[in-house]
Amino acid sequence: MSISRAETIPEGSATAAGTWLGLDVRRHRWLFPTAGVLTTFVRGSATFTFSLLILPLEREFGWTRAETVTAFSVYAFVVALGLFLGGIIVDRFGPKMPIIVGTLLVGIAHLLLSRVNSTLSLVLSYGVTLALGVALTSAAATFALAARWYPMPSERGLAIGVSVMGIGFGGLIAVPLWHYGFEHIGWRWTVLVTGGVYVLVLSFVGSVARFPPRDPEAGPQTGDFNLQEAVLTRRFWTIVLMLFLTVIGGMLIVSQVFPMFSEAIESPGALTATIAAAGVIVQAVSNSLARPFWGWVSGTLGLRTAQALCGLSMSLGLLVLATADAESYAPDKFGLFPLFGIGLVGLGLGGSVALAAVATAASFGTSFFARTFGLVMLLGSGLAGFLGPWIGAFLRQRTGDYQVALFLGSGLALLSFFLAALMLPAKGEEKLEGEW
Repeated sequence: MSISRAETIPEGSATAAGTWLGLDVRRHRWLFPTAGVLTTFVRGSATFTFSLLILPLEREFGWTRAETVTAFSVYAFVVALGLFLGGIIVDRFGPKMPIIVGTLLVGIAHLLLSRVNSTLSLVLSYGVTLALGVALTSAAATFALAARWYPMPSERGLAIGVSVMGIGFGGLIAVPLWHYGFEHIGWRWTVLVTGGVYVLVLSFVGSVARFPPRDPEAGPQTGDFNLQEAVLTRRFWTIVLMLFLTVIGGMLIVSQVFPMFSEAIESPGALTATIAAAGVIVQAVSNSLARPFWGWVSGTLGLRTAQALCGLSMSLGLLVLATADAESYAPDKFGLFPLFGIGLVGLGLGGSVALAAVATAASFGTSFFARTFGLVMLLGSGLAGFLGPWIGAFLRQRTGDYQVALFLGSGLALLSFFLAALMLPAKGEEKLEGEW
């Protein structure tokens, strides 16, 4: 396949590197993965704390689990859609404009969320406005920045993994703070204060974000695929399908882990509700650490090995949760078996997104990375994030627990393992040179 050069990177898509607070950013590239960590910290907080809202909302308004979780399903899809649209904007105009718009949306969303009184207002505030805000800032300050500032394959995987590890740290820090806030100032004031903190953090990120300088006469790097060319390859759809199969069960856990654990520990002799919060925290921490870990594995052992093991981790984690019985939550066992499963799920979920980014950059180059990866996220993570939580809530209502949904998610993740092992190339052969 010949690579067309008709499409070039627009002039406004990169800015001169310059300095930040007196620091030469070319000599301090660590600023950009750090900006990514802070941005994904906000996104992770917004994602992991939703499960804490489920029980207060259901008690206050009498909603069913499927009604409440609909907002998270919409959120997951809109985040992926926003990453795709944001990627196009970032490639064309650079990172600052989407960060400014996204920051404003995040602030407005928390103001609206603190005043929720219906499922529609929950969907519009959390599922749409907040999702667009965190998506635009993520598209600008994470994968696109890391891929450009760390172009060497030996560095890129780790840099991308570090830039998105804030997602798990967001859950680690926000979940206990929300748990405390709910008990002392109520969930509405907790949401409102959180929004103010996020706006301050993202404003700082906006002051840092910029692309590295380039020759203004230069077009795309030789051999890079634009979006239209990428979608015509089997590799593109392989990456999408692996992401979908791994994420669908993981997003079920992210959206409902707190009520899932709470319901399990309400039986006589079960653990306190603190362990339910621990389930959220364990998943957040493992999700966070997974991103640089799998980035390092991909650079050391190759993308095929990393992706296969990532899918296997998700499958085993969901299988552990599906087979955990009431005795697993007994006080003398401290919930260690289900918490182990949650950790494996976080390891698989965090790695799946990071590895999809690594695979996209390695396969198609970085000239049109933001929009290409945005479409990967929309078709893979977006659809999985929309379907996974809703299917889990639906099957819980029909069967009385999450076991069937967990077995289903485990089987799908196992398919991702086989797909990676059979379809991805060996280490050093990831870059596409023609149609594949």
